[in-house]
Amino acid sequence: MSQQPPSSNILKLYVRIQDKLLLIPVEGNKSVRWLTEEAARRYNSMTGLNPILSLQTLEGAALNGDDIVSMIFKDGDKLVGEMLKWDLQPLHERYGNLCRQLEAGM
Repeated sequence: MSQQPPSSNILKLYVRIQDKLLLIPVEGNKSVRWLTEEAARRYNSMTGLNPILSLQTLEGAALNGDDIVSMIFKDGDKLVGEMLKWDLQPLHERYGNLCRQLEAGM
């Protein structure tokens, strides 16, 4: 069985959030809002921290959440996720989750 070549309408964008660099494939007519949420979700998956982000270009240009990614970026473009705040669970929930993760790892 032959593999299908990657679709040419999928952009691969790099998003830096603090010390992490994320490679995010973006297909179709996804919005900047979707990209911002996806970057935050991936960062959360890697670190356990849930950031509230604002995306901007390397030059510092602010982005509108309703803009379509494929209309303003090209494959390989780099963006910066500016941390606005952290969306943290209450301490007792974070403690319970950590306990469950540690128990599962044993």
